[in-house]
Amino acid sequence: MHTYIRALLRSYLCTINDHSWALTRKALTLGLISQDEYGAYIKAQTEAYQERQTEGGGPSYFKTKKAQISQLFSKAVVSEALNGKLLLRDAGWLLGMKPANVAKFAQELGL
Repeated sequence: MHTYIRALLRSYLCTINDHSWALTRKALTLGLISQDEYGAYIKAQTEAYQERQTEGGGPSYFKTKKAQISQLFSKAVVSEALNGKLLLRDAGWLLGMKPANVAKFAQELGL
């Protein structure tokens, strides 16, 4: 039975979730896994965490805005604001962003 529990525990610990770290520590305390197995697991978890930190996350703020707002509307508002026919304050309000970000958003739109 003890061998079965160890095998089951090892297979469970191969998956990454929030509770596996505590479960691994408890298994070490109960003697179900060795110190070497615990160290290898902690090292793997730490490396996985560091990889997630360096991946850069999701889309940028401007890519998200571009997806939320109609392309035609966005280009019309931004071009009018950049040509001086619409205040940046009003363009920012229409697009749901700060006026200072309108010019950066124009770059995302390719204007």
